[in-house]
Amino acid sequence: MKQVSTKRPPKPSGHYSQAMVRGDVVHISGQLPVDPATGE
Repeated sequence: MKQVSTKRPPKPSGHYSQAMVRGDVVHISGQLPVDPATGE
């Protein structure tokens, strides 16, 4: 599996990656919208 991440994502609310790629399948994790400037 390959981990996928961006340079400036909001801090995750749990312990997980933004996405993982396994072959032709992309497993993504989601969270509620967060304003990166305020964290709200």
